[in-house]
Amino acid sequence: MEIIKIQAHTRNDHGKSPAKRLRREGLIPAVAYSKGEAAESLAVAPKAIALALKSTHGKNAVIELDVDGKKQMTVMLREHTYHPLTRELFHADFVHVKLGEPVDVVVPLTASGKAAGVTAGGTLRMVYRSLPIRCAPEAIPVSIDHDITALGLNEAVKASALKLPAGVKVRLADDQTVINIVAPEKEREEEAAAAPAAGAAAKKDEKAAPAKKDEKKKLRAAGAWREARRASSGLARFVERAMHLLVGLGNPGREYESTRHNAGFLVVDELARRAGAAAWSRKFSAELARARVADQDVALLKPLTYMNLSGQAAQPAAAFFKVATPDVLVVHDELDLPFGDVRIKQGGGHAGHNGLRDLIARLGADFVRVRVGVGKPPAGFRGDTAAWVLSAFSAEESRALGEVVGRAAGAVEDALRLGATRAMNLHNTRRPAPPG
Repeated sequence: MEIIKIQAHTRNDHGKSPAKRLRREGLIPAVAYSKGEAAESLAVAPKAIALALKSTHGKNAVIELDVDGKKQMTVMLREHTYHPLTRELFHADFVHVKLGEPVDVVVPLTASGKAAGVTAGGTLRMVYRSLPIRCAPEAIPVSIDHDITALGLNEAVKASALKLPAGVKVRLADDQTVINIVAPEKEREEEAAAAPAAGAAAKKDEKAAPAKKDEKKKLRAAGAWREARRASSGLARFVERAMHLLVGLGNPGREYESTRHNAGFLVVDELARRAGAAAWSRKFSAELARARVADQDVALLKPLTYMNLSGQAAQPAAAFFKVATPDVLVVHDELDLPFGDVRIKQGGGHAGHNGLRDLIARLGADFVRVRVGVGKPPAGFRGDTAAWVLSAFSAEESRALGEVVGRAAGAVEDALRLGATRAMNLHNTRRPAPPG
């Protein structure tokens, strides 16, 4: 691995004013952390950090800081933030590492070849698009690739089957599924059609069994019936896992609470209220709550990483709850829709939305989106689109906002209850009148 060299300077002044002065000089404040030692305040050029992020290893690049020409520090980027308005690098945190000593990082997982199961009509599911690994800094791979050519229908790749470079260990259980092939929808329907018959047979046999055994058989038969009902009602991919991840996009802090960019937060808050969710807790650099939404187990997530790094919270949450990307639902503001419009979409690009951009980079693109229209800046608006989405709703929009948020929450519930396709047919044909 190439070690990237960056010039750094000791920073003695702290606070907002020195930081602003530093940025005017073309530098940004940074902190280097070392285990068991005091943190060092530094100043670095943001262009140098940007080049490191664009290197082959990106966030996993190993950096040598030359501090005032007096000492060298081997570090890796631990965190970097962008200004929410200008989107320029704002701050950087480094962590000291030693070559030869293991570190924990996350690298992309890729699949090569065309799986036999896909040829047979199945669907490839990347349960993990990024893998948590442990290795020495100089041994960090750019990515981990797995040949799936021989993977058949309803077969899975476990973590233990991955071919890893020397010295690299995956921080997952050996039996954790990372890639699988899902059977075609036709086979699922046939299995669903057979489920009620299996339940009826179980019910017939239970007459001669002891009471306790009878009760267990009734429960099993009822469970099979419920699964058949779910499959036949077109619940699509959302019923294939026990837990679903619902991510509302926005920026933390009171100054952003009423801005257009926080539409995702508003909708998730409404869903938490409807579901009577337990108190929010802090985990995965986000606010997290568990709830039953549309009769589904859901983890509600509001990233606290600021919009541009939303995936930094969503990716570890998805890994923790073992949620595949198609079972992630994201609520976000949408410039390309007029205010009050709500649309559902599965997959696609980011269309310049930085929150979606980061989610796609970390999770892949195949998640469900509920898009809440905020409209484009009107004629005469002073500022760019970034300033527009970070501005507050108008008084007229605010009066209609409760109804819009309620409809968006309903769209989320329908996506969970009916599946993305049926929910799209229901919601994407409606176009509400503008507020007022």
